[in-house]
Amino acid sequence: MEVKRKDQMEPHDWMCSTARVIPQSSTEFTKQSCGTTAYPRLCYTSLSIHSSTIQTSPKLLANAALNVNTVIN
Repeated sequence: MEVKRKDQMEPHDWMCSTARVIPQSSTEFTKQSCGTTAYPRLCYTSLSIHSSTIQTSPKLLANAALNVNTVIN
């Protein structure tokens, strides 16, 4: 699989599931990861405050997601 940074991607790559983006920062990693969920804004809002701890670790992201307490009004 070809690995591309976001700034190296062509528009058609954005929709291609085989193109893997290397996150520029821990916040970008969280944003990209949440982008694949059913509720991306809620995911990002809930997890972005933990970005400095998560860094770019899928394991830490999953752990943080399992421990989020969200109140929906």
